[in-house]
Amino acid sequence: MRTSDLNKLKNHLNAHPHYNECLELKEWEERGRPYCWTETVQYGDVRAYADAGYGYLALLEGDHLTTSLQNTCIGRDFIAYCDDNGLKLFKKVAG
Repeated sequence: MRTSDLNKLKNHLNAHPHYNECLELKEWEERGRPYCWTETVQYGDVRAYADAGYGYLALLEGDHLTTSLQNTCIGRDFIAYCDDNGLKLFKKVAG
């Protein structure tokens, strides 16, 4: 995850620490139950991240940040979707 993206997420979701890694349960609890941004999908300057700590999705379209607590995050031009097969990024189509 880009440092600038991590900083945006820290500013938006500031209740817990943020890590750029996945932690084992014991270590996760010892570190204060942080957000753990682990999975990344990128298309141009659009990036999607999945959090293993709380199940958040983050979608950054340039500098615009959209977050979601569900398995779908809908941004301006893209949709991030996470299921058992991992994180996916879809471009919206006009129609």
